[in-house]
Amino acid sequence: MNTTTSARIAQLMPSMGATSRRVAQFFLDNPDRVLECTVEQLAGEIGVSTATVSRFSKVLGYGSYSQMRLGLSSQLTRADDPRGEVEDSDSALQSARKTLETNIEALRGTADFIDGTDVDHAVQLISDSQTLGIFGLGSSNVVAQYAYHMLLRLPLRLVQPGDYHMQLMAAAKLSPGDVGLIISHTGNDADINLLAEQLREHGVPTIAITSYPNSPLAHLAEVRFSSLSEDTRYRAEALVSVTSQIGLVDVLFTELSRRYGAAADAELLKVRAAVASKHVP
Repeated sequence: MNTTTSARIAQLMPSMGATSRRVAQFFLDNPDRVLECTVEQLAGEIGVSTATVSRFSKVLGYGSYSQMRLGLSSQLTRADDPRGEVEDSDSALQSARKTLETNIEALRGTADFIDGTDVDHAVQLISDSQTLGIFGLGSSNVVAQYAYHMLLRLPLRLVQPGDYHMQLMAAAKLSPGDVGLIISHTGNDADINLLAEQLREHGVPTIAITSYPNSPLAHLAEVRFSSLSEDTRYRAEALVSVTSQIGLVDVLFTELSRRYGAAADAELLKVRAAVASKHVP
């Protein structure tokens, strides 16, 4: 099963208990059977309670088992598309289309699991903040730079150091009136979690973008967004997740722009004017 739901299960399985892991494995091995069964039938086949199956559906981000079946049905339909892994025998065009389709699926998966309440909460935290600190390491630092580049167009005070030691120093200067946006694929990096713990000690609320919703970083954050991704032969999961991470930054930028309204328009004119002289006539 190569779907959004399978990616979510793979991300969550390491932190699941034995019973939930048994349910997860059944979902991965028998997706068609999941579509055919009622919650009672499925629970009977797996040997767990109906409440366990219902809870598992909610852990995956669905409101109920019925909603999960509908989502899975749609995803399996997409998975039947002949496009898939890039093969050595593929032409350049086939490779290009498959690569782009992987990015599209990552964005679709992220969209399937985004929660409007989380978006509202994050936007409120950022718009109420005195300073927004943006942090990330490795490929996630590239996304942090992108976030900084986008959010410069809004009436916000931003800090986004590239060097890790400077990130720690910047985090140490933030206070409860500020907010931290932390981007990490695994959410399990010792350096980034040290930074997150430092922010929490200073009373700074954090917003996390990570592919692992049960990771240490996710548990340290006040608001967390999941960036969906899957490994491919030529691209590691962490690189595919960059597409979803950037998509989530765009979501925050769009909602903040709507929140600021005319003030955002004025700020955009300012930054456009600042770089206009560099454009070739």
